[in-house]
Amino acid sequence: MAYRTSGRAGPPAWLVIVLAAMLVFGVYFVWSGIQNYMAGNLQGALLAGATRAAQVTPISGEGESPTPELRFTAAPTRTPVPECQDFVITVPEAIIRKCASTNCAIVGVRHQGDVVCVLERDYTAGEWYIVDLDESRFFTDLNYMHESVMRAVNPTPTPTVTPTAAPVTPTVELPTLALPTITWTPSPAPTVTETPLAGSQ
Repeated sequence: MAYRTSGRAGPPAWLVIVLAAMLVFGVYFVWSGIQNYMAGNLQGALLAGATRAAQVTPISGEGESPTPELRFTAAPTRTPVPECQDFVITVPEAIIRKCASTNCAIVGVRHQGDVVCVLERDYTAGEWYIVDLDESRFFTDLNYMHESVMRAVNPTPTPTVTPTAAPVTPTVELPTLALPTITWTPSPAPTVTETPLAGSQ
């Protein structure tokens, strides 16, 4: 007994199309559900924060219930990028490091005459400057360069100490008064003389 087979094997084409459509719609609905869930949790977190921040202030009057006063915190703003001062490289090759030490990883090299943006001196290390290698100035790429390999293009004037005269306090001389001198001379002690008593001889 021989079986006749058609030239095709597998499920019919209409079943494949229906399953593919179900798969596409299923993925779409799952993805929409995840997005709604995340948006709901984010909104719930915002509302919970607002609820915690709300203050209840009573209204004066008899029998009235207090009305809540909601105070929302403003959204955070972008931290401004600090101003940079241009420094020029004074050695043939200046090494840029990841931290303020000669033991730190080397990030790059600048050549003599190149200009780098220095944000500030690293006061914890003393001899190192914090440099920004991001030329777009939208982000900061903080690295370190030693002070011996560069100098300021337009140095900030160093304030000098101007000596000021010490305040003068006027001195007043008082006239000297001649006071009389008092001398004490003791009076002579009385002398004792014996006088005989009458009737005693």
